[in-house]
Amino acid sequence: MIKKFHFSLDRVLRVKEINEDKKKDEFQRAQKYKDQIEKQLNELKQSKESIIKELNDTQKNPVQIQYLKTYHNYLSSLDEQITNQSYKLQIAEKELKHVRQEWIDAKQEKRVLEKLKERHYQEFRKESLKQEQKVLDEMTVQSVYSR
Repeated sequence: MIKKFHFSLDRVLRVKEINEDKKKDEFQRAQKYKDQIEKQLNELKQSKESIIKELNDTQKNPVQIQYLKTYHNYLSSLDEQITNQSYKLQIAEKELKHVRQEWIDAKQEKRVLEKLKERHYQEFRKESLKQEQKVLDEMTVQSVYSR
């Protein structure tokens, strides 16, 4: 009778697989968030460049002081937003690095169990082949003696 292979740590392996999937999802969310923050930062920087160019173009002609103050106030506001967004980006990058490491660790834990399962399976196959050979040898001996 052929025995079916059973890995005693299958439930643990399944938990590790679920954990890896969870960590992968967390990584993807963190990556998406970081990309979003980075995009917003780039948009702010482009706005600032655009305003500076516009300000330089308007200064070629006589301009009212109130108009210049408005530009400078807006530029100051953009600088503050850029600083805040840069800080958010740093935090998002740290979080992404942390979550990436957690995902890598989860993959390694799962891989260790998968390798262990494979080794157990190979041992099982080896033992099964031994048993089959033993049965075949016994059948051969019985057939020789029955003649």
